[in-house]
Order: sequence, then C-alpha cells, then structure tokens
Amino acid sequence: MRIVKDHNAAKTRIATLNVGTLTGRSCELAAALENRRIDLCAVQETRWSGNKSKDIGHGFKVVYNGSPKTRNGVGIVVSQRFRDSIAEVQRFDDRLMKVVVTTAEQRLHFFSTYAPQTGCCEQVKDNFWMFLD
Repeated sequence: MRIVKDHNAAKTRIATLNVGTLTGRSCELAAALENRRIDLCAVQETRWSGNKSKDIGHGFKVVYNGSPKTRNGVGIVVSQRFRDSIAEVQRFDDRLMKVVVTTAEQRLHFFSTYAPQTGCCEQVKDNFWMFLD
C-alpha cells in the first residue's frame, strides 16, 4: 500500500508577535502576515485602548483588548479564511484574551498573552496568573 501525501491540503499557520505598538502599523502587519501566509497571529503590546475588532486590510481582522491608558494590550489577528468562523471571544484583561474558532472538525482555542515583566507590582503578576489558571 502506498500513501500519497496531499500537498494541496489546507494547513493552518499560526504565529505570535510582540508588535511594540499597532498604532499606524496595522496595515504593515497585515501585509507581512499575508506574505507569510499566516492564518492566526497572537499580538502583544498593541497599545490600543478598548475591546473591539476591526479590519486591518488584506482580508485580516484583529480582535483586541487594551487598557484605557493605552498600555499593554493583546489581540489576535485572523485571516480571511477564519474570520467568519470566530465562535467566541473572551477578554480577561489587557494582558490575556482568547478567541475560539470553529472548523468542520473541531473548536480551536487561541490565546494571546502578555506576561508581566519583573518590574511590575505583585498584584499585576498575581492577577495575570489567576486569569491564566
């Protein structure tokens, strides 16, 4: 028996990126993700306030959560392939969020996290680990 590998089968490509800031750079990010054929990308340090989703070009949509002070912030960028398959979004705080994508076979849970650095106060660190558990 010979097994033939299907090179045309759809593959899901996942990435993570600390963007430093998304302000004024979202279209650049979308172009880079399209060039690398990324389907889902967790982003950290977006520095956007609020909890929304919006189109960023090239068929990509970003679902994000940030603090009112435009610090920290996380998001998940979703390609055209999965943008209509988002079943659930959970925004825990400006350092942790989850997006659930439904496919024909299963429900996929994607997290974007931005862990507190050593200089952060203990309360911020404790809250982060509490949400993560």
